Amino acid sequence: FLPSANLGMGGVSIALSDSALDPFTNPAKGARFTGTRVFGSPTFFAVSRQSGGGLTLPLGVSTSNGRWFSQFMLALQDIDRGGDDQQNFPPTIAVADVAPPRPGATSSAPPPIDDSKVSRQNRYAHATVGRRLPHRVSVAASASWWGLNAVDGVEIYYAGNQSVRQHGDALDLRLGVLKELGRGQSLEAVVVRNR
Repeated sequence: FLPSANLGMGGVSIALSDSALDPFTNPAKGARFTGTRVFGSPTFFAVSRQSGGGLTLPLGVSTSNGRWFSQFMLALQDIDRGGDDQQNFPPTIAVADVAPPRPGATSSAPPPIDDSKVSRQNRYAHATVGRRLPHRVSVAASASWWGLNAVDGVEIYYAGNQSVRQHGDALDLRLGVLKELGRGQSLEAVVVRNR
């Protein structure tokens, strides 16, 4: 869901500069943008044999006004659950408890979960704010958050599962500094806190 100028080359980011992706790796590189840019790259995919699929709808904007620059992006993702008839591993055999119930005992087993009603959507948000300083120095901070309720293919890690419930989030905070040296050369530093 992040834009990339080098995606067609396997996403090369170390050897080549990537004008679209660089501000996401070092937020201070957003100072290289001028004006306002709107970006988005909807993605649709399907896995063969009805094993799932999904779509991602990202939309973002980069803007620069005087010494200040910023970038905001939101993306919604929907992951389709694979069909029940496509098992990749042999099913497990359920074993019943054959002991007779005690008088007055009640069943404490949780009710079955209808996995088709569990949310299968992920949400992504990103924001960057930065400032150009004298002597071609830029400083910026960014925050990215992911709300994850479905990661495609996780259920095949657990053979014969009844349902795999997924829920989590991730947070990435960055503080970047960029010094343009001229003739295409620059010096940069990034501090990252990722959870």
